[in-house]
Amino acid sequence: MSLPAPMCFSCKHFARGAEFTCAAYPAGIPAEITESRLDHRNPWKGDHGIQFELSDPERPNYAVIPFLDESPDKPVPGLIPADPLVDP
Repeated sequence: MSLPAPMCFSCKHFARGAEFTCAAYPAGIPAEITESRLDHRNPWKGDHGIQFELSDPERPNYAVIPFLDESPDKPVPGLIPADPLVDP
């Protein structure tokens, strides 16, 4: 089974390198996000107030295309809704 590329690849906070880290998660991005199961345009536990932002709005990665047509307030089907007060 293959997983879609995470939205992280199109995020301006993503640290390009061997590890899945970013400004929000310097010790490692949670699996819910790297496995494309969580819409991180909204706050999520431990993200230090930093959420997804497109690194280049003119060239989004295909992984974020489903998110671009949806409001951050409207859940994308099949994803865990980001809510810092609820554990998945």
